[in-house]
Amino acid sequence: MRAVVITIGACILIGGISLAVQHALPMQHNIYSRVPEAGVLWYALGGPTPDRLTWLGVEGLLVSFLDLPLDLVLVTAGTCLALIGLAARTRH
Repeated sequence: MRAVVITIGACILIGGISLAVQHALPMQHNIYSRVPEAGVLWYALGGPTPDRLTWLGVEGLLVSFLDLPLDLVLVTAGTCLALIGLAARTRH
């Protein structure tokens, strides 16, 4: 299970880095490229809109999260998952 979490985290991390590089390369040729927001992936995967959540304070947190660049969210989530997988202790 530990290896699965590390692998998934590494794949998400690589996806975030590749998205950042994909949007950074056109800037070298003076072409403006905008990184999509995390809300694009959230709504594509069927995530609820912030006004449908009833938990106290979660609406503002979700709105802030959805406004972040997608590559930043993927790199952060992938790093956290990989570190969680690396820190997990095996039980014998």
